[in-house]
Amino acid sequence: MSKKTKETTIKDLFEVFIPKLWIILLVGVLLAGVMSVYSVFFKKDTYTASAEIYVYKNSNSATTTTGDIAAAEEMVNIYERAIGGDKFLEHVCKMLAQKNPKYEYTPAQIKRMIRISKVTDTPNFIIQVTTGSRELSADLAYVIVQESIAVGKLEEIIQNSHSSSVIENPKNAENISANSKNTTRNAIIAFFAGIILAAVCVWIFASFDVTIRSAKKIEDNIDVPVLGVIPRHDVATSMEVKE
Repeated sequence: MSKKTKETTIKDLFEVFIPKLWIILLVGVLLAGVMSVYSVFFKKDTYTASAEIYVYKNSNSATTTTGDIAAAEEMVNIYERAIGGDKFLEHVCKMLAQKNPKYEYTPAQIKRMIRISKVTDTPNFIIQVTTGSRELSADLAYVIVQESIAVGKLEEIIQNSHSSSVIENPKNAENISANSKNTTRNAIIAFFAGIILAAVCVWIFASFDVTIRSAKKIEDNIDVPVLGVIPRHDVATSMEVKE
């Protein structure tokens, strides 16, 4: 007798997953519920202050050429690296502490709070500051913007060839709203993650389950036809031991 090599079919998948479908869905619903509760009641609010800065080439000409714009776009990368550098952030820490003595942060901590992104096809970049405090986000964004465009702060890098101006200033603290906690999105992700996790567990369990529950399973795995099946009867027996 030899064991057949049998490929898994869609029917086999249905036989494995359909009886356990309620478990798979239940796990998904439970994880979605847990994530929703966490997002609503335990996830802390965050606040983002942002500003957009325009970089342009210093020139006496009244017209701006395509080359000037291209050069300014390249300078955005330099500004991005400069603002994220330790030297600049150390200066930001000092200026922030002068603005409010309660702000005692290191350059590494400040770096985690800021995000700099380029605006596609423009010599502009956006500075975003995200913290757990409206006031800190507003104050830090203000300091970074002011220091990034201050004369001489980036002189060694830009070599006076380019300047920058603020297109959009950061909002005041009272005008900054809390960021969305993305409760719905997180719940949906958790739901599908739970379904996938449960389905994988069901499949692994079924793969290691060697119990034979039907005559067909014997015929599928052993090259011998089943001639008959002996029905199962539960017989209760009792024995009394007499001394």
